[in-house]
Amino acid sequence: MKFSILHIAAIILATATDLATGDLHHSAVCVTKRVNFFGHKTFQISPNATMCACTFYKGRNTGTNPWDKCEDCKYDGLKCTSENGTIGGDEFKYYCEKKCGAKGSEAD
Repeated sequence: MKFSILHIAAIILATATDLATGDLHHSAVCVTKRVNFFGHKTFQISPNATMCACTFYKGRNTGTNPWDKCEDCKYDGLKCTSENGTIGGDEFKYYCEKKCGAKGSEAD
């Protein structure tokens, strides 16, 4: 099977596009005691860890992708919110688990 330069370029572009997208959210929380019962998740929200992660995320500025910064992130007493929907799920989980002592995160 022969591939033209255009086919190869299209494959590279499609792959790069997939790698450069992420799930963005309007709200997120840090959680503890996560349990999965037959497909139903239960967890306990950790307000202290959520406030900690939200503060870290608000100060984040790591590039030009939408999830690289969240200038409008704010902690509302229970969850971290972003009206612009720029909370990256993987990034928030990192702050919850690695910087703020939670077991994980959940987002809308």
